[in-house]
Amino acid sequence: MQNVETLVHAGQILVNSKTVLEKHSLAVSGGKIVAILPQSEVKQQYTAKHTVDLPEHVLMPGLVNAHTHISMNLLRGLADDLKLLTWLQDHIWPAEAAVISPEFVMDGALLAMAELIRGGVTTFNDNYFYMKDLAEIVSQVGMRAVLAECFFKFSTPWSPTPDASFARSEELVDFCKTTETIYPAIFPHAPYSTDIPLLEKLSAFANKHDLLVHTHLMESQMEIDESIKEHGKRPIKLWHELGLIHDKTIAVHMTHVNDEDLDIIVKAGASTVHCPESNMKLASKVSPVQKMLDMGINVALGTDGAASNNDLDMFGEMKSAAFLSKVSTDNPESLNAQTVIEMATINGAKALHLDHEIGTLEVGKAADMIAIDFDTLETQPCYAVVPQLVYNVPRHNVTHVWVNGKILMQDRELTTIDEQALMQKTKIWQAKLKQYAKLD
Repeated sequence: MQNVETLVHAGQILVNSKTVLEKHSLAVSGGKIVAILPQSEVKQQYTAKHTVDLPEHVLMPGLVNAHTHISMNLLRGLADDLKLLTWLQDHIWPAEAAVISPEFVMDGALLAMAELIRGGVTTFNDNYFYMKDLAEIVSQVGMRAVLAECFFKFSTPWSPTPDASFARSEELVDFCKTTETIYPAIFPHAPYSTDIPLLEKLSAFANKHDLLVHTHLMESQMEIDESIKEHGKRPIKLWHELGLIHDKTIAVHMTHVNDEDLDIIVKAGASTVHCPESNMKLASKVSPVQKMLDMGINVALGTDGAASNNDLDMFGEMKSAAFLSKVSTDNPESLNAQTVIEMATINGAKALHLDHEIGTLEVGKAADMIAIDFDTLETQPCYAVVPQLVYNVPRHNVTHVWVNGKILMQDRELTTIDEQALMQKTKIWQAKLKQYAKLD
């Protein structure tokens, strides 16, 4: 018999959005999936250091949150019910300026990762500030992440010049070479907060290090109007000409797009990320997700940051994405459950160029997976697993989470984060921010 590190015996295994296996087991060794077989066969062929029996659970690929700002969890609820630029320029940026530091970034990230893990997310795509410091805490927790320093054309309290951000990006690139689960990218913040000289430098930097380009794009009419006024063309066309729209581009929001914009995305092979709840809260219009998918564009799913959502609940995001598409297209068949599961798993993996490693449960891929308890009043009766996952499974039904074969949550208990110490840190930051924002 072959000895492996972990054997998980599950009631059902969701291999991908189309394949559900009954009473199968999954074997893990060296962080990789080495077998998926009927339980009777596995028990005859394998022994394990750790055996997990989950007869009433669904084992599935870990969720991929393809766009967020995890450190902003400390800003959750600080400024609600405001227009995008009012929220950003008059509230969020001033609050950040008052408290921003590597400690703020790391403590906010820790709070967010606890929430992400408890909600079944194993991989996230993040951009913020002091990202090398953030990478260190991500590495300690054990999650998988793509991280990018955020770039602005103007001076900020966290980066007096873009050169400071480039220096930190170099540090991030070097640090990621020492890890198995963290990958570097670049993040030009948005068309309205960057300029051509900066974008040209970012394009060259991305090419030099072979990096993903992650950005907010086509999120508001103002951004389009300013681009046309200053450059005589829409942002996507301008960025394409500058070499920033290609197969490693991840364009987030995409709520104010036309056919010309989408044609550029299709031809470039770029991916997009849909953030339905953040878009709804900030009234940023509805992204034409079904149309993009029909055109062959890879569309992933993200929460955005907790400051504009106000949570990192990917199960809630899946349901919102499906319902929003149906009502906005007047078509109940739009964005069906199978498609939404793909957006939250394999499509996110494709956007991050990690689909060879994650996004489905297959032999040879990384053991990034989650177990969901279906033996609850909220999830019974169950006639079909995939629709149930999208339309009514609450995130607190996630009981186990593994990344690269390492267990990060077991029976709802986090294994790499001290929850009590985290709560104490969070209350300290709340007091500081409350005093600054004068919320009394």
